Amino acid sequence: MAYEFDRESGRHSRRLVRLGIPLPVCGFGAIERTREHGKVFFCIYRWDSGLIFQAGKRAWRLDRADLKFSYRVLGGGTSSEFSILEGSDVAYRCSYRHWFRGLLSRRNVTDDTVDLERDHFLAHLAARTLPARDFEGWEDGNAPEPAPED
Repeated sequence: MAYEFDRESGRHSRRLVRLGIPLPVCGFGAIERTREHGKVFFCIYRWDSGLIFQAGKRAWRLDRADLKFSYRVLGGGTSSEFSILEGSDVAYRCSYRHWFRGLLSRRNVTDDTVDLERDHFLAHLAARTLPARDFEGWEDGNAPEPAPED
């Protein structure tokens, strides 16, 4: 599955990509149906030689020293809360239910932090050490197109 999205509007689309077909990777994303904001596309991507986290239309550069992510599991594993702190101020907060993922994790006796981050994109982001610098393994979404070869 590949996502394409517009940074300005926050709109996204998904498309199925066959195995073995290479695509330039600018980042990764996930969709969650939040209680506060409805269906939101969350993503991390490379832009202007830096890493950006975007939640819907709102975006944050990850090289900021005052930025922190927080993630916690609620309701016995059936819901979660994700927050973005700018200094001591909450800049963004959302919560979402995940009954099915919660049931599966309770059945898995070896469930650990690695499993949580695999199942929850926002938990994976919250585990990142910030500030985060550029990641050259991804294509820069704002890089100029290469000139055609003669």
